[in-house]
Amino acid sequence: MKKLVFTLSLFLILTILHAQKVSTFSKVPSNAGIAVQKNGDVFVANEDNVLYKVDKNGRSEVLVSNSPLISRAIMITFSPFSGDTLYVTNAPLDQLGWVVKVAPDGSCKKFTDGLALPTGMAFDQEGIMYVADHRNQIWRVKRDGSKEVMINSKKLNRPHGLAWADGFLYVASAHNGHIYKIATEKSSQPEVQHFAYIDGLKEPWACGHMVYSDGGLYITNGDDRIHRIDMDGKSKVLAGSGKKGYKNGRANKAQFTAPNGIGAGMDGNSLYVTEYKQNKIRLIQGLDGTKRTN
Repeated sequence: MKKLVFTLSLFLILTILHAQKVSTFSKVPSNAGIAVQKNGDVFVANEDNVLYKVDKNGRSEVLVSNSPLISRAIMITFSPFSGDTLYVTNAPLDQLGWVVKVAPDGSCKKFTDGLALPTGMAFDQEGIMYVADHRNQIWRVKRDGSKEVMINSKKLNRPHGLAWADGFLYVASAHNGHIYKIATEKSSQPEVQHFAYIDGLKEPWACGHMVYSDGGLYITNGDDRIHRIDMDGKSKVLAGSGKKGYKNGRANKAQFTAPNGIGAGMDGNSLYVTEYKQNKIRLIQGLDGTKRTN
């Protein structure tokens, strides 16, 4: 009996030690996209047209401000081939949007343009960029900045979050919780396949940003939770009680307010999350996964 009690106690202790935990990584004005560099530095954007760099200890500095090329930045990410060059989608409400390349010194250069409300962005292993825009289109952008429409489908219903993994592009519809996947091999008529559905949404905002890591997709959501979708299409809540607020600790008890941008640490064990107009970056640890592949 004592041995059984000891075994159960040890099991509970190990479970607690390995459980996902939420903390505050940095307090910085960040409410849009987030990207994690290989060296552990974190980059975030906000709708005030400022990009911030945050080191691994949570210390922040302004990377870009007052640039005419940064206007309502939505998503930021690194290419597998870009090294320390950051890519940023910009979606001003009064004109067509564009993608900007940002060098480590903060200098900006337009990469491609002519996009209507570009939101999600992802790269495949060849360095090809995919950009979602709210005309229900997905653009394929080559490494020289030239672009073409890969797909135009009403099924996508205002696509927002994008992630690429194992030859497929995963697309989150902004307002209805459906996730689709599209083979990225060149095809004149690529098929839009339904992949998953996340329940418990709160209108009008449903799925937000999305990232692939640890053998699954992680997505921020309008129910103030972060969800994980396994590659078989099954979803579960990773973090957030569903009650709006600000609370750290055990992931299932933590509280978020409008989680938005999401980025994966290179260790496969951590996620960084921004919250809309909350001026902080939250850190989720304990994924216990393998290293990020993209």
